[in-house]
Amino acid sequence: MKKNNKKAANGTALKQQQFSVLNEIIWHGPISQKELGETLLFEKSNVSKIVKILFENKWIRVMVAPHDRRLTLLSETPEGLAIWKDCMQVFHESSTEFTSLLSEGEEASIIRLLKKLQKAFKSK
Repeated sequence: MKKNNKKAANGTALKQQQFSVLNEIIWHGPISQKELGETLLFEKSNVSKIVKILFENKWIRVMVAPHDRRLTLLSETPEGLAIWKDCMQVFHESSTEFTSLLSEGEEASIIRLLKKLQKAFKSK
């Protein structure tokens, strides 16, 4: 599945880790780089490099937090949202293709197991 997502990501303007960061910004932004690293389990230097690329491509904006001028927050731009939507469409097509290979029972089992894993990770 990871290989499938990587293949899908290759059909877009974003690499997989760049998509992960932009996705997190869109769903949970405005967000700090520190929060991004903690949520995605990325090294600080890796987050900085990805943020720089996203910023240079005008897919995100960097702004000063209103409550703390020392803190910078990241949010998406209209261009970033458009790229994200394109990526989501590609990922949706890829996952639809993948799940079409499964029976209803197999798909239900996978969903049940993924929910169990998600619950286990949230409790740690």
